[in-house]
Amino acid sequence: MTLRFVLRVGLRIVVSLLLSMAEGRGHAAPVSDPLGTWLTEDGRARIRIERCGAMTDRICGYVVWMKETADARGQPFRDRLNPDPARRSRPLLGHQMLLGLKLNADGRHAGEVYNA
Repeated sequence: MTLRFVLRVGLRIVVSLLLSMAEGRGHAAPVSDPLGTWLTEDGRARIRIERCGAMTDRICGYVVWMKETADARGQPFRDRLNPDPARRSRPLLGHQMLLGLKLNADGRHAGEVYNA
């Protein structure tokens, strides 16, 4: 499986987790506090969810661990498909994927998600 597939699955899991907490399913923390480090369902990545600095009403998420961090040549996986050419050389490990999600009136987090 490719890293892109792993991160796509991880992204789905994080979004599903946030939505299910909003609906009251599962045994997770209340939707108002989804903070912590979450292991993806397939165990190939961990996403850390935290407050976005001074914007305490928003949450951000970062890839903090990957089972495989390098390609077959030993080179770190990079954000090579980023629409911004200046960011294509940044490593995927450590990149921000949840960009300031905010709890809306429906009890769900909404905002931007970056899928490398």
